Amino acid sequence: MPDDAKDVLIRYGQCFRQHHDDWPAPINWPKDMKLAQTLLKDYTPQQLGQLVEHMFVIEDEWIRNSGLTFGVFYACLGKILVSYQRKARAELIKLQQQEAQQRAIQQMQEWKNMTQEERDQVKRAIR
Repeated sequence: MPDDAKDVLIRYGQCFRQHHDDWPAPINWPKDMKLAQTLLKDYTPQQLGQLVEHMFVIEDEWIRNSGLTFGVFYACLGKILVSYQRKARAELIKLQQQEAQQRAIQQMQEWKNMTQEERDQVKRAIR
């Protein structure tokens, strides 16, 4: 588990650098390792990595102005998780809508390619 905690903090550091002009992340290794180990009791390293990434793009003024430390991540995990889940649901709905639109377009094209007799058969089958 110490390696997993270290990996989570490394991912945090990478995200921080990416969003802050390559400045090093303010990691307090002893303190933040303990926080990461605590979180790893409930979350996988991959889940924490996704949530860390989300912290840097979240539309939350308090989090954005807090310094974006790992301690803030720990303290605001609930808020970050809810925001992440909302974003994931919105993306899923958008994908489902796009797929439905593609199916409708495909069905319209199939309908255009049918003869009148085939169209009449479809109409009778629907009734």
